[in-house]
Amino acid sequence: MTTPRSTRWLVVLALLSALHGAGAYGALDNRSVPTAYGDRFYDAAQPVPEALPPRQGAPEADAWQQRIRDKTYESGPYGPGIAETVEDAGRYFLSRGDYNTAIQQWRRAVHLIRVNDGLYSQRQLPLLERLLETYLALGDYERADETESYLHFLSQKNYAEDDSEQLQATLRWLNWQRQQWLRNPDVTQPRLLLQQWRMLTELVKERDAEESTLAKLTLAEREALVQAQLSVLLLASATDFGLDRETDLLMGSRMGDRPQQLTMEETQIRNLQESGYSRGRGRLQRLLARQRKGGDKAAQARTLLALGDWHIWFDSPGRAAERYRESWDLLTETGDVEQRQRWFGAPVELPENGVFWAGPGTLPEYEAQALLQIQFDVTPQGRVRELALIDTPEQESGRASVLLRQMRSMRFRPRLADGEAVITPDVVRSYRVR
Repeated sequence: MTTPRSTRWLVVLALLSALHGAGAYGALDNRSVPTAYGDRFYDAAQPVPEALPPRQGAPEADAWQQRIRDKTYESGPYGPGIAETVEDAGRYFLSRGDYNTAIQQWRRAVHLIRVNDGLYSQRQLPLLERLLETYLALGDYERADETESYLHFLSQKNYAEDDSEQLQATLRWLNWQRQQWLRNPDVTQPRLLLQQWRMLTELVKERDAEESTLAKLTLAEREALVQAQLSVLLLASATDFGLDRETDLLMGSRMGDRPQQLTMEETQIRNLQESGYSRGRGRLQRLLARQRKGGDKAAQARTLLALGDWHIWFDSPGRAAERYRESWDLLTETGDVEQRQRWFGAPVELPENGVFWAGPGTLPEYEAQALLQIQFDVTPQGRVRELALIDTPEQESGRASVLLRQMRSMRFRPRLADGEAVITPDVVRSYRVR
């Protein structure tokens, strides 16, 4: 007796549901991952982007150009002091809203410094930072990326491999790449996330190797690296690359088709997704063991907090409650009641580290965002219930409905009372919605 096609589909869907519900591969189903807080909406209390000066007349433009010519005539095209004059001219043009001319002057000043002081001179760093700020304010992310890339290159030339400054520069570079990914994610090219993961993994391995001549990681450096690794895992967990192992296997076997053939990178990113929970948990647990050995209770409390947040994100509220309680007890033991209140006095949107936030954008982009207020309950498991909009303008009804839909899938760190997770009713938050 043959099974009707509709019945076969019901069987397939039931099996898929059972596999996802059981966490067959230890990963989140990309169709039900938590909302990536900070991506489409974020806390309205975040600073407003700085406004660039408006375009206006530049009555001293000719005078500044004459100063540069005079300096060049006195000491030659690459003489000492010309770079400073050119840099000052750039500041003047920026103050008049002439961004293109300001950028041209600063780029020329950077070139003069490289000629006079060497290609890797640290004198150019403040100018490069100013260029980066201006590109970001203008929304020119391509030029900003070029500048950030060169800053990373300079750090590699100026600092030894095991200098703390080199590690800080590498983490800054990875953070920038994260922001670039969020601005324009390409789910067909997971290479960026895979490269970040490999780079962070190698950084730890190189310092931990017994035969390594590099300085060993301090606990603070190790903690920063673990947080960077968690950021990559969170990005991978919340990105739908269209790679669903359970559907692929079941559909292929039941419909007589061969499973989808994946590229090596697709296989690697799917493996990273499927093992994300265990990888993150393992790294936090190993960090905690080192911190306990070192006796730093404040650091232990931070890592226990991070473990609790990790469990909440990956739908293990029972484990999260245990880690939160341990963190609470440590803070109580050390008498840091203020920190305990900051962490556990009210529900906190997760992830708290802002991994899904690339900034508010340019000022015009910021001003185009909607400001919405919403009321809801947060359960002891960190889930959102009883959502309600407050005084929503009619013209924002579309974005308001999207916000409600996204918030239903959010995860919060729940409020704690006497160390136990409790429900928090009638939470009111204001969000800016893109």
